[in-house]
Amino acid sequence: MVALIFQGAARTLAPVLAEFQRHYEQRNEAMARACRSGACAMKDIGDYFGIHHMTVSRAVQQFEKVVDDE
Repeated sequence: MVALIFQGAARTLAPVLAEFQRHYEQRNEAMARACRSGACAMKDIGDYFGIHHMTVSRAVQQFEKVVDDE
């Protein structure tokens, strides 16, 4: 039952994440901006892109370093 709830949540977020993916050419930037927007959790972003949430976390950290350096 719980798995069905999470699967439904992932489907609901898919259009939001697809918009980030369409808007930003680089996957890592799309993931970082989606996470920073507060629209999606790292787990949901990872599920959408087919990667582990820790990979999303590293991408967000790298993106923040680049943004802070600018």
